[in-house]
Amino acid sequence: MQYISYDRQTGIGLAFFRDSASNLPPDSSDIGYFAVSEAVEATRVRIVDGVLEPYAQVVAIVDVKRNAKQAIDQKAGKLRSLVASHGYGQEMTYLAKEAEARAWLADPLQDPTPFKLPCAEIGITGIDMLEVCTKIVAKSDEWRTLAAAIEAVRLGKKNEIDAATTVAEVEAIEATVADAWPTL
Repeated sequence: MQYISYDRQTGIGLAFFRDSASNLPPDSSDIGYFAVSEAVEATRVRIVDGVLEPYAQVVAIVDVKRNAKQAIDQKAGKLRSLVASHGYGQEMTYLAKEAEARAWLADPLQDPTPFKLPCAEIGITGIDMLEVCTKIVAKSDEWRTLAAAIEAVRLGKKNEIDAATTVAEVEAIEATVADAWPTL
């Protein structure tokens, strides 16, 4: 008789045995044995609902999961770019501008000259330093709320995909992603 051992949780084959069932290592809650009619490379198969599947199907779900998670990351990036310019330099500018605005607002009686980014917006974003800094901080707070909502969907759906065990489950999750994003 011939057997393969397999991981009971994932169904992925571990080793091939050509022996009687009585000579196999003990069955456990983690490791099971499946009788096969011919020699197979155990690491190239998976047991799903008592059926032997080629390893290619195991690889396919890995690819499907990776592609689905990449699509989620790309959509999150597109949503973020709808409300804020993207690019490393621009992101650094936003962070520096917010930090300067918050620092100046903490003591609005201080000289505004060292706070170069908010000062550069006087007459554009607001009529004075107080209005500029207030608007910068408000926009930043608004952005954080939206970014948190996007991140919750992005990470939550990717976590669901990681837990999926079949291509059909991944596809079902993908079908729910579009409705999960926050509205802008």
